Amino acid sequence: MMLCNRIELVLALFAILMAMLAVPATAQRTPDYYTESQIHKSRPYPTREYDLGPIGVTGIEARIYPGVLVTVEQTQPNTPAYGKFNKGDVIVGVNGVVLKGKNPLVILGEALTKAEASDGVLTFEVKPGKEGQVKKVTVKIPVMGAYSKTFPLQCDKSRRIIKRAAEYYSRPDRLKSKTFLDGLACLFLLSTGNDAYLPRVTLVQNNPEFPIGYKRS
Repeated sequence: MMLCNRIELVLALFAILMAMLAVPATAQRTPDYYTESQIHKSRPYPTREYDLGPIGVTGIEARIYPGVLVTVEQTQPNTPAYGKFNKGDVIVGVNGVVLKGKNPLVILGEALTKAEASDGVLTFEVKPGKEGQVKKVTVKIPVMGAYSKTFPLQCDKSRRIIKRAAEYYSRPDRLKSKTFLDGLACLFLLSTGNDAYLPRVTLVQNNPEFPIGYKRS
C-alpha cells in the first residue's frame, strides 16, 4: 500500500509539472481586465499572446490572443470537436459561464472537470472571428467520473487518466520529437511501474538522435 501511494504521488507531481510547462508562470500586475481577484499564480496577461494548446480531451487546440481572446487554431481528427469549429473561432463562454473578465484557464478547467464527472457535455459559446454572431457548439467528451476526496491518492479517476495517458504515449507514432518533453514522457511511462512500457522507452532512449539517452552498462 505504501508503494502504491508513492507511485500515485509521483504521477500526480508529474501531472503538475506538465501543467506548469504548458502555462506561462507569470504572476505580474495586469491591466484592468480581470473582474475577479487573482487566486492562481498563472493567468494570461491581457496584452500578450500565448499558446494554450489542447483544451482537455475535446480535440480543440487554441491560442490566447491580446484581450484574452481564446481562439481556435485547429481541431484534431477523430476527437469530439472535429469538424465543429473553424480556425479563428473565439470561445467566449462555456456551459453558461462567460469568459470575459475571468481566468479562462480556470473556467475551462472547471467545465471539463464537471463534464467528466457527469454527462460529458460541453456547450461552448463561440463567435466566428471578433465581429461574428455568437453561436452555441456542443461537444461530448468521455465520462471519467469525479476525483476522490483523497485525490490524487486512492482515486479511480486518476488511475484511469494515468492508464489512458500511458497508452497514448506508448503508441508507435508518439515520442518522435526527440526533445526533453519526450524524455519526460518516458519518465512518466517508467513511473507507472508497468513493464509493458519498457520496450517502448528502451527504443526511444537508444535512438542516437535522442538528446536525453542513457547507455546500458
